[in-house]
Amino acid sequence: DPVCAAATKAYWVAYKSGASEVSSNLAAAEAFFEAYNEGMHIPVDSPCVAATKAYYNTLPRKPSQPNADGMIAFIDHMVTNTGHREYDPACAEASKAFFAAHRAGEDELMANLKAAKAFFREYRKGTKIPADSACAAATFIYADRIKKNPSFPNAMGMITFMQEAINNKDNTLDPVCAAAMEAYFDSYVDGKSEAKANQAAGVAFLDAVAATPDYSPESPCGKSAQAYMANFEL
Repeated sequence: DPVCAAATKAYWVAYKSGASEVSSNLAAAEAFFEAYNEGMHIPVDSPCVAATKAYYNTLPRKPSQPNADGMIAFIDHMVTNTGHREYDPACAEASKAFFAAHRAGEDELMANLKAAKAFFREYRKGTKIPADSACAAATFIYADRIKKNPSFPNAMGMITFMQEAINNKDNTLDPVCAAAMEAYFDSYVDGKSEAKANQAAGVAFLDAVAATPDYSPESPCGKSAQAYMANFEL
C-alpha cells in the first residue's frame, strides 16, 4: 500500500519536527492525496483507509463535520473497484489547492472556494470528470451537509452542474458559465460578500448569454442556472 506508506511517513516527519497533531494529520493527508493523484492504487483492505475512517469517526470534536463527511465519502469512493479508477486531474488540482489554502491559514470556506476554483480552471481546459470521480462524490456529500452555509442556491447550482457534466460526459465549459464562475470566484477571493459575488456572477452571466447566440439552457451550465434560480429566495 504505497499510498498508506507515503501518508504514514509524512505524518511522522511532521510530528517529529514539532508540528501539532492537526498539522501532522494535514501533512499525512496531503501526502496521501499526492500519491493517489500520481496514479497509485489503494487496496480495499488498506490499513490507511481503515485508520482514517476510524480516526474521523471517533474524533470527539471535529474541526468540520461537513469536511469530515466529505473526506469519508472521498475515501470510500477511492477504494471502489479495488482502488482502480480513471485519473481525475480536476480533482487532483482541487485537492492541491485545498491543502495549500489550509496550510496558509485560510478558513474552511476560503479553502473550499479555492479548491472549487482550481477544479473549474482544470475543467475549463477540456478535462473530463470521470463517472467515478471521488471529488464529485465528496462534493455531493459536503454540499448536502452545509445546507444554507454559505448559499444553498449556489450549492445546488454546483451539484447540478457536476451531475450534468458527468451524465453527459461533457468536458467543455461554455463561455457563459466560464464568465459567471470567474466573476464569482474573483469577487469572493477579493473579499467581497456572498451577495456581491453573486451579483458580479449574475451580471457576467447575463452579459455572456447576450454575447453567445448558441447558448443552450439544456447544457450543464443552463441546468445549473435553473437549479440556482429554483432555490433562490428573495
